[in-house]
Amino acid sequence: MASWRLAKYLLGVRLGYATGTPYTDIVGEIVRRFYDPELNAFGTRGAGSQEEFIGGPRNGARLPTTQRLDVDVTRSYRVGGTTIAPYLSIVNAYDAKNVFLYVFDYSKSPPTRQAISQFPILPSIGVTIHF
Repeated sequence: MASWRLAKYLLGVRLGYATGTPYTDIVGEIVRRFYDPELNAFGTRGAGSQEEFIGGPRNGARLPTTQRLDVDVTRSYRVGGTTIAPYLSIVNAYDAKNVFLYVFDYSKSPPTRQAISQFPILPSIGVTIHF
Protein backbone atom coordinates (compact mmCIF):
# COMPACT_ATOMS: atom_id res chain seq x y z
CA MET A 1 0.00 0.00 0.00
CA ALA A 2 1.14 3.50 -0.74
CA SER A 3 -0.37 6.95 -1.16
CA TRP A 4 0.98 10.19 -2.59
CA ARG A 5 -0.31 13.73 -2.48
CA LEU A 6 0.01 15.26 -5.96
CA ALA A 7 -1.04 18.92 -5.89
CA LYS A 8 -4.75 18.80 -4.89
CA TYR A 9 -5.16 15.04 -5.46
CA LEU A 10 -4.47 12.03 -3.27
CA LEU A 11 -3.33 8.97 -5.27
CA GLY A 12 -3.42 5.55 -3.62
CA VAL A 13 -2.28 2.12 -4.81
CA ARG A 14 -2.55 -1.33 -3.28
CA LEU A 15 -0.72 -4.37 -4.62
CA GLY A 16 -2.05 -7.62 -3.20
CA TYR A 17 -0.34 -11.00 -3.51
CA ALA A 18 -1.56 -14.19 -1.85
CA THR A 19 -0.82 -17.89 -1.92
CA GLY A 20 -3.54 -20.07 -3.36
CA THR A 21 -6.58 -20.87 -1.26
CA PRO A 22 -6.89 -24.53 -0.21
CA TYR A 23 -9.82 -26.45 -1.71
CA THR A 24 -11.07 -30.02 -2.01
CA ASP A 25 -10.32 -31.26 -5.52
CA ILE A 26 -12.99 -33.23 -7.40
CA VAL A 27 -11.56 -36.58 -8.47
CA GLY A 28 -14.61 -38.20 -10.07
CA GLU A 29 -18.36 -38.36 -10.47
CA ILE A 30 -20.96 -41.09 -9.93
CA VAL A 31 -24.64 -41.41 -10.77
CA ARG A 32 -26.62 -41.70 -7.52
CA ARG A 33 -29.12 -44.54 -7.78
CA PHE A 34 -31.79 -45.60 -5.29
CA TYR A 35 -33.31 -49.01 -4.73
CA ASP A 36 -37.07 -49.18 -5.34
CA PRO A 37 -38.40 -52.26 -3.45
CA GLU A 38 -41.75 -51.99 -5.23
CA LEU A 39 -40.13 -52.54 -8.64
CA ASN A 40 -37.21 -54.56 -7.25
CA ALA A 41 -34.85 -52.32 -9.26
CA PHE A 42 -32.42 -49.46 -8.92
CA GLY A 43 -33.33 -46.07 -10.38
CA THR A 44 -33.17 -42.34 -9.80
CA ARG A 45 -36.69 -41.94 -8.29
CA GLY A 46 -37.99 -40.33 -11.46
CA ALA A 47 -35.76 -37.28 -11.05
CA GLY A 48 -33.58 -38.17 -14.03
CA SER A 49 -29.86 -38.54 -13.74
CA GLN A 50 -28.50 -37.43 -10.34
CA GLU A 51 -24.74 -36.99 -10.55
CA GLU A 52 -22.69 -36.66 -7.41
CA PHE A 53 -19.08 -35.49 -7.26
CA ILE A 54 -16.43 -37.48 -5.42
CA GLY A 55 -14.00 -35.26 -3.54
CA GLY A 56 -10.35 -35.96 -2.91
CA PRO A 57 -8.62 -35.22 0.40
CA ARG A 58 -10.23 -32.29 2.24
CA ASN A 59 -8.33 -29.08 1.36
CA GLY A 60 -5.73 -31.30 -0.33
CA ALA A 61 -5.23 -28.97 -3.33
CA ARG A 62 -4.53 -25.25 -3.72
CA LEU A 63 -5.74 -22.68 -6.21
CA PRO A 64 -2.96 -20.79 -8.03
CA THR A 65 -1.42 -17.73 -6.34
CA THR A 66 -3.33 -14.47 -6.80
CA GLN A 67 -2.23 -10.90 -7.37
CA ARG A 68 -4.13 -7.68 -7.97
CA LEU A 69 -3.45 -3.95 -8.27
CA ASP A 70 -6.04 -1.46 -6.99
CA VAL A 71 -5.76 2.28 -7.73
CA ASP A 72 -7.75 5.24 -6.41
CA VAL A 73 -7.72 9.02 -6.81
CA THR A 74 -9.41 11.45 -4.40
CA ARG A 75 -9.85 15.25 -4.45
CA SER A 76 -11.02 17.02 -1.28
CA TYR A 77 -12.99 20.28 -1.07
CA ARG A 78 -13.87 22.34 2.02
CA VAL A 79 -17.34 23.88 2.05
CA GLY A 80 -17.89 25.68 5.34
CA GLY A 81 -17.22 23.13 8.08
CA THR A 82 -17.80 20.18 5.71
CA THR A 83 -15.23 18.25 3.69
CA ILE A 84 -16.46 16.76 0.41
CA ALA A 85 -14.16 14.24 -1.29
CA PRO A 86 -15.19 12.70 -4.63
CA TYR A 87 -13.12 9.66 -5.63
CA LEU A 88 -12.47 7.27 -8.50
CA SER A 89 -11.38 3.73 -7.65
CA ILE A 90 -10.29 0.92 -9.95
CA VAL A 91 -10.11 -2.61 -8.55
CA ASN A 92 -7.90 -5.09 -10.47
CA ALA A 93 -6.45 -2.31 -12.65
CA TYR A 94 -4.55 -4.65 -15.00
CA ASP A 95 -7.30 -7.32 -15.25
CA ALA A 96 -5.45 -10.19 -13.55
CA LYS A 97 -7.21 -13.52 -14.21
CA ASN A 98 -7.17 -14.86 -10.62
CA VAL A 99 -8.93 -18.22 -10.23
CA PHE A 100 -12.06 -18.05 -8.06
CA LEU A 101 -13.23 -21.64 -8.59
CA TYR A 102 -13.10 -24.59 -10.97
CA VAL A 103 -16.04 -26.11 -12.86
CA PHE A 104 -15.69 -29.80 -13.71
CA ASP A 105 -17.36 -31.58 -16.64
CA TYR A 106 -17.31 -35.37 -16.44
CA SER A 107 -19.63 -35.84 -19.44
CA LYS A 108 -16.58 -35.50 -21.73
CA SER A 109 -13.80 -38.00 -22.18
CA PRO A 110 -11.34 -37.09 -20.76
CA PRO A 111 -13.08 -34.93 -18.14
CA THR A 112 -12.40 -31.18 -18.28
CA ARG A 113 -11.78 -28.50 -15.67
CA GLN A 114 -12.57 -24.85 -16.44
CA ALA A 115 -11.31 -21.97 -14.28
CA ILE A 116 -13.72 -19.17 -13.38
CA SER A 117 -11.95 -15.87 -12.65
CA GLN A 118 -12.50 -13.34 -9.88
CA PHE A 119 -13.35 -9.69 -10.55
CA PRO A 120 -12.44 -8.18 -13.92
CA ILE A 121 -11.48 -4.49 -14.00
CA LEU A 122 -14.04 -2.93 -11.64
CA PRO A 123 -14.25 0.89 -11.64
CA SER A 124 -16.35 2.81 -9.13
CA ILE A 125 -16.98 6.43 -8.24
CA GLY A 126 -18.30 7.94 -5.08
CA VAL A 127 -18.27 10.81 -2.63
CA THR A 128 -17.18 10.89 1.01
CA ILE A 129 -18.66 13.65 3.15
CA HIS A 130 -17.27 14.59 6.60
CA PHE A 131 -19.20 17.10 8.69
